[in-house]
Amino acid sequence: MKFTNLVLLLLTIPSLSFAADQAGYYRMWQGFRKSTVSSREFQRQLPGFMQSTVDVYGGVLNQYLVAVPPADKPSFVPDEFALVALDSEDAYQRIRGTPEGKAYGESHWQLFDRSNSSSAPYENFFPLQPRTLKSGQAYDMIGRPVNWNQGLTTFYIGLRKGSESFLTRLSNHVRDVAHSFHGKGLRGYLVIANENYEAAYMNWDSKEDMQAAFASPEGKAIAADAGEFMEALQWSEAEDFNGSSVATGRFYSTGRLIP
Repeated sequence: MKFTNLVLLLLTIPSLSFAADQAGYYRMWQGFRKSTVSSREFQRQLPGFMQSTVDVYGGVLNQYLVAVPPADKPSFVPDEFALVALDSEDAYQRIRGTPEGKAYGESHWQLFDRSNSSSAPYENFFPLQPRTLKSGQAYDMIGRPVNWNQGLTTFYIGLRKGSESFLTRLSNHVRDVAHSFHGKGLRGYLVIANENYEAAYMNWDSKEDMQAAFASPEGKAIAADAGEFMEALQWSEAEDFNGSSVATGRFYSTGRLIP
């Protein structure tokens, strides 16, 4: 189904007047573009797909955040990361079971490679138990509902550096981040673990709180620890999506488009 046909189908969905106040369930997508779709064409078509995502989830959507990694990324890093922050899993399943939801699901494969693009399985890591993250798994490190439309949201990709056990080191690192920063401005913290990289979404009360947290002795120690085993590929603050274009190395919020 072409995007234009999908948009016409989505117009049949009853209008909802407001977005979900908080997110209690997440879909953390990692998408690799199809080999038959050029980088330029991918960036041209992605905005239409983003609008379709907002349209199909309507009032159960709290936020939809999209990151497009830098053009010089390694091949094992996806071409797009997306956080779909929803009211609940039940709401997600209900929508995906509708004809509009099924059409939206199939529309992914116009842009993305079906063989290696998917949403990472998601679970709460809270309470912070001593365990090792699993590759390909997504984790909620705070474990509480969050309004991702408030405060400051950032996105980070850290690439594996060195030969030590990356996932073991990453497990300790993200646990320390959650323990040190929660209650000091950090409201939401979602992590995708991979054998070669970490992708992390953070929501802060404000930019000032984030800056104060990282300027503290604990924050400096956390930054130093990250630098020992990861190389930063991307760190971006969310910017409003203009509805028509995206660029590499950027991170977009669609909050103002959500009804």
